[in-house]
Amino acid sequence: MISLNQDYVNLLELIKASLFELSPQIPETANWEKIYEFAKIQRIVPLLTPYVPSDYRNIWCDFSYQSKAHFMQMLYEQNLLVKLFKNNNIPFVILKGTSAAIYYPNPTLRTYGDIDIYVSQEYLKSTIELIEKSGYKFISNTVREYEFERNGIDFELHSKFSSKHYKNIEHVFINGLRNAVEYELSNCSFQGLPTYENGLVLLGHIMQHLKATGIGLRQIIDWMMFVHQELDDSAWNNHFRDLAHEAGLEKLAITVTYMCKKWLGLPNDITWCNTVDENVADQLLLRVLNDGNFGCDRAPFENIRISVKNDGLFKHLQRTGFENWSLAQKYKVFRPFAWLYQIFRYAGLGIVGLFTGKKIFRKDKQNLKLEELWKRLE
Repeated sequence: MISLNQDYVNLLELIKASLFELSPQIPETANWEKIYEFAKIQRIVPLLTPYVPSDYRNIWCDFSYQSKAHFMQMLYEQNLLVKLFKNNNIPFVILKGTSAAIYYPNPTLRTYGDIDIYVSQEYLKSTIELIEKSGYKFISNTVREYEFERNGIDFELHSKFSSKHYKNIEHVFINGLRNAVEYELSNCSFQGLPTYENGLVLLGHIMQHLKATGIGLRQIIDWMMFVHQELDDSAWNNHFRDLAHEAGLEKLAITVTYMCKKWLGLPNDITWCNTVDENVADQLLLRVLNDGNFGCDRAPFENIRISVKNDGLFKHLQRTGFENWSLAQKYKVFRPFAWLYQIFRYAGLGIVGLFTGKKIFRKDKQNLKLEELWKRLE
């Protein structure tokens, strides 16, 4: 059994209140500055603001207003992109973001990052040409995505969702693209994957970042709200379980869902997750709390070590060098030397003993080593 810092307990109580209208059990002596700090790291401040006592709410409201303004701008830009694709007969779906927010009681309170679009491989080249011709600035690309920017909003174009972190299920998303459905959010419509494929994206997103940079409460809550709205025992047994099993994510689905029941307020009428190893669920919660949104609070040494373990040293240096070197992003001639740039960058930052197998400091002594957690999640 793990024990949580009281500030974390208070944060979880606020989540229960905001999503399931449960009365938060927070002591009068609560440290609201610390709770705000944790909520900001996890990118869930707007979601919790209505349940913060009025005496402490000003700073929460300021952040929430900024988040709401970003949401309105992002939705406007998404609408323009949706019209562009429809006018040019490009089949597409929106991933995560608004496709996750539709399950929230108040979708505008979800914090948004970039806009993710998925097209099939056969449309990739023509889609890139269309986007660049339409005033979107190319930033970078990887095997899985192309990143663009316009008016301060980041866009990620995917033609491949599966990755080395779980089994190849690309055919599932291609089939989902063929059967895309129309969703509506704040009087704006957009194309998205069908219900269960959409949920699989949210689950795969958790695994993708758990095994890479780290995963936080915002992505866990996306999954929890999908389960709450769409994945009762019947839907799990008759529709979703086979999908999760095919992707190698069945154990993760069960563990995350049980964690949400135990700690985040997901109602007890969901019973398909009760076969879980409770200790693994608790360990996963510790990871989520300690790593922060996309691992922003994870120890940097650990992020680097995990990246090298996953990609190999050269690929890690080449990828991070490209991400950090603006000249390589702008001029192709510099790109083959991105790995060298990153070596000098590490040297300049004073990172020593990086690849020597040195033990990584972990903030919480209760934490399982990350690789052990992966193993137990299968």
